[in-house]
Amino acid sequence: MSVRSVSKVFAAAILLLPFAAQAQDMQMRTPQERAQKQTQMMQKKLGLSADQARAISAINMGEANTMDSLQHSGADKKVIGQARKQGMANKDAQFQHILTADQYKQYQVMEEERKQRMMERKQMMQNGGGQGGGMDNTGNN
Repeated sequence: MSVRSVSKVFAAAILLLPFAAQAQDMQMRTPQERAQKQTQMMQKKLGLSADQARAISAINMGEANTMDSLQHSGADKKVIGQARKQGMANKDAQFQHILTADQYKQYQVMEEERKQRMMERKQMMQNGGGQGGGMDNTGNN
């Protein structure tokens, strides 16, 4: 392997470190910490009232505990994915009754942005961490 190839691999690894650290950070958090972080983010971005924040926190906590239990149950990824999708739909329905119309619109935009970022990360991971730094089948770049 040439010095140039090693440099490209090293650069790609450096670029991926923040994503790996963030994913690991989220996985290592307790359900309570995840729910609290979600609620704080919503409070900051949506300007929740104290009553709204308490209600949102309870919903986030319930969903985080449910997902944590399911992930530790040994269920397969498909079942977990379906449960996550159903849980998000339930949360959205509950949020719609708690948030004002403007807040709910903002929440929907935030969720779409989050989904887009997740899709981009997934594609980047499937593509080996980005474009231009990979090697072809011969081991050359």
